[in-house]
Amino acid sequence: MDDIMTFGDLKLISEISPLKDRIGSFEDKYGCNISAFEARLRKLPEDFELWDDFIEWKAYEDGLKDLESKLKKE
Repeated sequence: MDDIMTFGDLKLISEISPLKDRIGSFEDKYGCNISAFEARLRKLPEDFELWDDFIEWKAYEDGLKDLESKLKKE
């Protein structure tokens, strides 16, 4: 049973790592975290490229939270 749980944990960790990398890429690109980026974005004139990045970034953030939550439950 422990082997199965360990495999499950490893699988989740392997899914978390690329999400953190992608989030880090956005943080490097814009020099801030997603909350600060969203606040900045809402003050700017509409820019579809920035909104596309925000939507993608948000999806990575949500995915990361979901996986980390599953990892804690394991």
